[in-house]
Amino acid sequence: MLMLIGNKSNGQTVSPSVLPSAGGYYEAGNASLSWTIGEAVTNTLQTGSNVLSQGFQQPEVQVKTGTLSGPFCPGQNVLVPFISYGIFSIGNIFTAQLSNAVGSFSSPVAIGTIAGNMATGTISAVIPIGTANGSAYRIRVISSIPVFAGPDNGTNISISNTCSITLNLKFFLQGYYTSSGNMTPVLLNQGASANNTIVDSVTVELHSSLSPWAVIASTNVILNTNGTCTCNFPVAAGDYYIVVQHRNSVQTWSASPVTFGVSSTFYNFSVAASKAYGNNQVLVGPGVFALYSGDINQDENIDLIDLANLENDVSNFEFGYFATDINGDGNVDLLDVPILENNVNDFIFSNHP
Repeated sequence: MLMLIGNKSNGQTVSPSVLPSAGGYYEAGNASLSWTIGEAVTNTLQTGSNVLSQGFQQPEVQVKTGTLSGPFCPGQNVLVPFISYGIFSIGNIFTAQLSNAVGSFSSPVAIGTIAGNMATGTISAVIPIGTANGSAYRIRVISSIPVFAGPDNGTNISISNTCSITLNLKFFLQGYYTSSGNMTPVLLNQGASANNTIVDSVTVELHSSLSPWAVIASTNVILNTNGTCTCNFPVAAGDYYIVVQHRNSVQTWSASPVTFGVSSTFYNFSVAASKAYGNNQVLVGPGVFALYSGDINQDENIDLIDLANLENDVSNFEFGYFATDINGDGNVDLLDVPILENNVNDFIFSNHP
């Protein structure tokens, strides 16, 4: 009786191969064909995260994409589960790829990555803005070291551009805030509007809750004197950072990602400094907080460059629609200087992930 004992745990080859003498393996482009003659079919068995690989035609590595259910919308965060087995390099990167609208991966789009050689994982991915409507998309996960393209998720995924969420937002701008608990009608004062209930145009953005916190959607809206505005975004419900930008205010982010449902969502920056990322707001009245004013050149810092811009317009007796009109009274003058100087001295800058 002869007994052979070995300690090698992986006896398969780096590339797909056929072991019996009667058979072969052929690959060209994105297609491959392997066959055997006279060998019984043996399946790969899987339950949960457990995978049993057997038979004559098994690759050294395998990556299987988990179950995904749509529909999804452009800009939506998607968690892509996967299972891998075999030998992967420590420097390996798993990448989630999106097919075209008919399920083809002839020109796949990378939508998320995770580095490592883990057996199970989840990739945080984002459906790209501008993805066309379709009901037959697929998602798959591939590896980089070794290069292996696993099968897709197995079912069609719908992507729709008809998604929409509503944000009811409240915030104040430091320079425009008045003792009455409202803001001054800046556009009226600056000769840009006859409406005495509005303040100015602002840009509100939704950013991904995932690094690198990309812009998912953006809209320009009119801010009312009571600090309110309503924003509509063509994206799906999910978790997003709220970002406010204004022509002479510091860019300000919500303290954390805000959960948006199918109904409207309300977020109020003004009730606490902590409603802004890094507590980056200023107290302007009893229990009332506002975004810092004075970032005239919009470089996310209030500094001597902004002060120089203000002083230049003061010297030129500018009036009308100017970002240097810090208090919004329609004139660029010495009354605009104190707020900006205080914020320069306090080293105020934008704070965000």
